[in-house]
Amino acid sequence: MGKFEEIKIFSKKSLSFLQEQYQLSEKELIILLKWSIPLIISNLLNNVSYLFVNLIFVGKQSADQLAGVALSNTWTYCTMSLATGLANAMDTLVSQSFGANNLPLVGLTLQRASIVSSISFFIVTALWCITEKFLLLVGQDSDVSYYAQQYSLYLLPGLWFYLQTNVLQKYLQCQGVMWPSIVVGFIMNAFNVLFNFLFVGENYGDFSYKGASLATSISRILAFFLMLAIIKIWKLHDETWFGWQRECLSLQGFKEYLKLGGPASIQHASEAIGFEVLTILAGLLGPANVPLDAHSVTYNFTQLTYQFPSGISIATSVRVGQLLGSKKESMAKRVSWMAFIIALIFMGIIAIIQYTCRHVIGYIYSDSEEVVKTVARILPIAALFQIFDGGQTIFQGVVRGMGRVITGAVCNFVAFYAISIPLSAVFAFPLDKGVEGLWWGLCVGLVSICVILIIIIFRVDWTSEMDKAVERTKSIHLPQADLEKGLEMQATQDNCTTDGVSTSEGSSPTTVKITSETIVQESYDDEINDKSSNSDADNKNNNSDDDDDDDIKSNKKRRGYNNYRTSSHNQMRAHSNNNFRTNSHNNFRTTSSPDFRNDVPDQSVNRCHPQ
Repeated sequence: MGKFEEIKIFSKKSLSFLQEQYQLSEKELIILLKWSIPLIISNLLNNVSYLFVNLIFVGKQSADQLAGVALSNTWTYCTMSLATGLANAMDTLVSQSFGANNLPLVGLTLQRASIVSSISFFIVTALWCITEKFLLLVGQDSDVSYYAQQYSLYLLPGLWFYLQTNVLQKYLQCQGVMWPSIVVGFIMNAFNVLFNFLFVGENYGDFSYKGASLATSISRILAFFLMLAIIKIWKLHDETWFGWQRECLSLQGFKEYLKLGGPASIQHASEAIGFEVLTILAGLLGPANVPLDAHSVTYNFTQLTYQFPSGISIATSVRVGQLLGSKKESMAKRVSWMAFIIALIFMGIIAIIQYTCRHVIGYIYSDSEEVVKTVARILPIAALFQIFDGGQTIFQGVVRGMGRVITGAVCNFVAFYAISIPLSAVFAFPLDKGVEGLWWGLCVGLVSICVILIIIIFRVDWTSEMDKAVERTKSIHLPQADLEKGLEMQATQDNCTTDGVSTSEGSSPTTVKITSETIVQESYDDEINDKSSNSDADNKNNNSDDDDDDDIKSNKKRRGYNNYRTSSHNQMRAHSNNNFRTNSHNNFRTTSSPDFRNDVPDQSVNRCHPQ
């Protein structure tokens, strides 16, 4: 009977555990899908659809112009990926800082990302100015190279704005705010279509293809200002922005950013440049640019379908970073594998559709029968490799979320330059498989990288990755004067009132007096509880404040700055009165429970603690 009771108790506990784990998994799955779908739409709108539209408009005018625009798209994308890849450091720094509730670090990371993107703008501009020379150097047709050069130059006016919009999107996405990217993307594409109608056509002659790139530039400029307006009007920056800080120029801060951004840029650019090499090889095949056009059409279409796993990958990267920053490593592991399975299902469905419609897709881009027939032969190969491409894309997002960007960079480099490109060249030329051989080599490389990343993720020590995330987000220096000025500015905007704290009828709102302060970041509830239990006097003196805090927490309206650390060298200890002192400055702190932005119905935040 005793054994029966033990078995019964064990069974109940096991069932309860399984139910709890199922509920947690269901919640994470909902969050993952809730973020992935907007990101997929955003990627389609911001990264692909305007290129898709431009190719359609230009393709109806001239085959050589279409080839030039296709080459320019590949060249500008792979060179621009050096700059946009640097912004991928935000996937690690912003998501982990947000998960650890280190909100001031989020704002500093945004500032550094903006500065780095502005510097990289000049490098990319220089590369775009030598487009024709580079293409001629690698053996491309002179007319096609000229068209590519002119198309690239007319994209330059919108380049800086595009890079800054990308930074702002990362800033919001890593906090779980996805909708602005969709709104901006829809409006940008609407303007791009409108400007293509205005600038592209037979009446414009040789300017026609230039008009397509000019339309994109103007649309990107408008997109930047629209994104700023959305952030300002909806106050999406209130929680993390203290104004421009001198600390954003810290060499140590830039070192930490580039330590992640450099490999992330290589990871992103190695893939883009790999496709550029394949495009160059395609340009060396066959007469009348048919292989190049067919390759470019297939590449553009696969870029379109690639945005599905790419959106899931970004959502996974953000969620893994947040969970590691909030000390939930087991859930981060679970989310990684859930995302992998979702991506395989998505890409399997897309592969079936792609294979079924292989004889039709080419007509979307070109009227040439030869191009359409060649595209129909390539698409089945692309359908096969995209399944594995989807899987490896998810795990690339996982390693970014962990901060192991070097792993992703090495995997991409090996897959493209040690496997795909050599095999593609062999299949296409010595074995005389033509443009199809290029895609078979690419297929082998992407299958290889997918298998390698599966093995790596299987062997990850998630506890160790959590510890690294905590260490990465806890030590950040913010000058006292700058932090105080930012808080005073925010208090002035909020009329120094505390949101969510009720006052008696007829009484004036509670006001706040902000003094010189240091707020120390502590991510974990147990540390906060230990500090609170050390002082009964503090509990008594702040009894009314604690009641207010409980009300705010219960309404999920407050996300705090839990003791933000301004010096990694000086430790602060709380005394039994209302004040505690570090470096002979009087300080105060605010406390709140960390949560994620998408779980909060009201995004208002109380930065001020009433005295």
